[in-house]
Amino acid sequence: MGAFVGAGFISGQELVQFFIRFGVGGLIGWIATVVTISVGGGKILEALSRTRPESFEEIVEKFFGIKITKLITLIINGYLIGGLIIMLSGAGGVLAETANISPVFGVSIISLLIFLTIIGKAERLLRVNQYLVPMLILSTLITTTILFVKYASNFDLGQNFTIKNPSPMLLNPVFSYFFYIGYNALGAFVALVNIAKKIQPDVGRRGGIFGGIIISILGSLLFTALWLTYPEWQEAELPIIFILKRNFGLIYYLFLPSILIAMFTVATAYALGISKYFFKKLNLGFNQTCLGLMLTITPIALLGFSRLIGMIYPFFGIMATLILIYLIFKFLIKGGGKSAEYY
Repeated sequence: MGAFVGAGFISGQELVQFFIRFGVGGLIGWIATVVTISVGGGKILEALSRTRPESFEEIVEKFFGIKITKLITLIINGYLIGGLIIMLSGAGGVLAETANISPVFGVSIISLLIFLTIIGKAERLLRVNQYLVPMLILSTLITTTILFVKYASNFDLGQNFTIKNPSPMLLNPVFSYFFYIGYNALGAFVALVNIAKKIQPDVGRRGGIFGGIIISILGSLLFTALWLTYPEWQEAELPIIFILKRNFGLIYYLFLPSILIAMFTVATAYALGISKYFFKKLNLGFNQTCLGLMLTITPIALLGFSRLIGMIYPFFGIMATLILIYLIFKFLIKGGGKSAEYY
């Protein structure tokens, strides 16, 4: 769960961009997503724990062969860089909101902190997410329940939504469903390979299903809260945080640091992984590689949280969907060959 509850999800901006903006069609798309995540999470983790690949690259080579592995690896690294930019933008926005400073200053501070963390290679810091996720779930349950009671009279199934910076790549709920599942699948394979090596297939199946169900419940609570409180958050970069600030006192100040730390740790995990990858490829020191990465992405993170989510996630959703189509075609036409065991 800690691998998936990132800036876009917990802030509500992901749900707004991919689903809520389409009204009833988006609601149907989210229900389909919930079913897919709950069932698919168990299937993926069970399959990975059975085949026990040593790395994501091993899976890619098995599916595509050595020739196309470089292209797929490029897409995966692009996905991680895109995710890092979004996490940096989100965390910077939360810090700016908390400290009442400009977003530019907020993003710059977070970028500096990420750099100082990864040059120390502080992997232990990343373990904090296992404690933060339960806190976020509990606080989400409390706040959404209160919001349901307060805004119950606002429910309108025929509601029309207008949002800030709608993605031009998400033309309808069908596209949103496939692209949302697509980019999450990329992250799933990268994140779950290391977990799968340490567990048995039956544990993987149960853990994947349980994790998928909890994430689905959490997302559904956020989805409902956003639906009921519209149009309060219409122009907000961080819809859930905006709603909490308007409706809660102490809970808001308890919830906000948890979100900030969660975003920061995920951003740090991405930055550390990307830096290690480029450190092996480039003839530079590790610190110089980290510095170059953060200096490159920080200006991009200033484009705005909602705009970045609307551009980056759908793009990699498209890439993942094309990859899936290729795999299905290859399996049906050629019988999967050596890669059949992974299917």
